[in-house]
Amino acid sequence: MTWEGWLAFSIFLGLVVAGSFIVPPRHSLAGYVAYVALVAVLFAAVCWWKGEPARWRWGGD
Repeated sequence: MTWEGWLAFSIFLGLVVAGSFIVPPRHSLAGYVAYVALVAVLFAAVCWWKGEPARWRWGGD
């Protein structure tokens, strides 16, 4: 993984940790789960958009 990938992953983890303070799971577990799901979907979208194209890596060419 490149430094850009590690940066994106670090931002994702930082947002998940920040979410525990913004939407405390003690007060609203459903809200926290929804927040983490939204951040995860956004992270996956950025990875799909900016990352290498998906391809089959098993077997012969």
